[in-house]
Amino acid sequence: MKIIRATIFLLFVVVLLLVAGLRTVTIAPAPSIATVVSVTPVRLTPTPTVYQSPSPRPNNGFPTPKGVILPNANQQVYRDPDGWYAVNFPKDMNPTEKTNVFASAQGDSMETGYLPEAGYMTKSTQVCTWLANIVLKQTQNTIWVLPDCAVTSQAADGSKTRYTVYQNTEADPLHRFVYVKIGGASLPEVWNVDDRITFTWLKSIAKTSPVATLSAEEAAFWTKAIPMPSNISVTEYDLPPGADARDDDMLLNSVPRKVWHPEATKGLSPTPTPSDKDMLEKLGYQLITTDHGSQLYRNGKMVLDKVYLITNLYTFPNASPPIKAFVVTALDAPGGRDVLIQNDVMSTLLDGSSMDERIPPILYKNELLWAKVGHGPRIEIKKSNGDVLFTFATSFGATLPRISFHAWQGHWILEVSEFVIEDGEVLNTKLGFQEMFYWYPSHDKPFYFFRKGSRIGLSYNGQILPLQYEDVMRGGCCSMSANNPSGDWDNYVGFFAKRDGVWRYVVLNLK
Repeated sequence: MKIIRATIFLLFVVVLLLVAGLRTVTIAPAPSIATVVSVTPVRLTPTPTVYQSPSPRPNNGFPTPKGVILPNANQQVYRDPDGWYAVNFPKDMNPTEKTNVFASAQGDSMETGYLPEAGYMTKSTQVCTWLANIVLKQTQNTIWVLPDCAVTSQAADGSKTRYTVYQNTEADPLHRFVYVKIGGASLPEVWNVDDRITFTWLKSIAKTSPVATLSAEEAAFWTKAIPMPSNISVTEYDLPPGADARDDDMLLNSVPRKVWHPEATKGLSPTPTPSDKDMLEKLGYQLITTDHGSQLYRNGKMVLDKVYLITNLYTFPNASPPIKAFVVTALDAPGGRDVLIQNDVMSTLLDGSSMDERIPPILYKNELLWAKVGHGPRIEIKKSNGDVLFTFATSFGATLPRISFHAWQGHWILEVSEFVIEDGEVLNTKLGFQEMFYWYPSHDKPFYFFRKGSRIGLSYNGQILPLQYEDVMRGGCCSMSANNPSGDWDNYVGFFAKRDGVWRYVVLNLK
């Protein structure tokens, strides 16, 4: 009897290993796509810890509609003909010749409608970024992150305009984003809801679902995807049932450490770096700490007092002449200041900008360019002489959005808020992508994620790879940042992606 039981147990183990083992299959991303992708799927062995699904959020965090909020004595009501929303707005505004535009004798106006061209963008702040930089094209635009994002701008005559964008995450793309535009000289710079404007959703947020099938335009686009190049391999690891890559520590809890690339663990064991003192002494500077703070000396003379932060040393031996530069944040003035020391010449070109030592400068046409955070906030591309080449309005929530800055084949490439800009041209608009993120010159060839309608794909060396996903986890802050795409980018990229409603961990190897 023991022998029979042991034999049955061994057969059971063998079956389990065959089911859970590594297997290679060929799949087609969608029936309308001609290209075929070779993907290696792996079923992860469940850990002893039982995964706890997050508590459901009613209507994705949006308030349950309760009908139109009654207008006050100074308001009238606009009802969306499609029945999705209503707006209470000033009674003294009358209809104009333009659809959904109302104006008063004093010059104030209200306009409302849908933003179908932005319907597949992930969140309202992306739409506000698009409005501020692509539609309005004014450097003085400011993006506000409130319960619903908004864009404000002020003209030379003092008149103000404010776009507020409302998002219904479960609606179809045509009705997902609604805007209310208010204009006039009396408009306050910052407001959300007051006695003039009240916005109300009329339909339950969860009544409809996003379109899952490819449109004819999307299907035609994906036929341009190339077969997977022989130097790229893809392995997908299915996550446990109910797992969501938007939860904290999903990488740590759901993906075995053995499948991580070493790059993913670098943050767990930081590499020691030379001290500021050692770096400065090699350049002929001395950092002296006193009871009143740190001071920077050169040739026995104090050049900066109350030193707070010193960046890494940026060296460009290929420049003519070679460049050595670093930035010192000093608190010797109200609010502090960032001082650039480039080849022993000091300047305060960064005044009015926030220094971020994680964004090093690049060499462009034999001079340094800096990506700095200015007031607004906005990203400014500056020369070392202080000239501003480009500005891009962005938003500020718990943190600033991902910002990266690269030099590539004689160009400068800025990525911010899921937009990619090359030498001042927004590539999202040029290429027809609603979102672009994690741009990197892998093997000196551009690699990035992009959104085209309802799908997120990847591009490498100017070609569309035959991979489609409904979503890719990115933009996570703090502990959730471990779930963002990571890798050394020249050889490996690991990221969480969702297909057919299931999250998986994807490993892309670039040889």
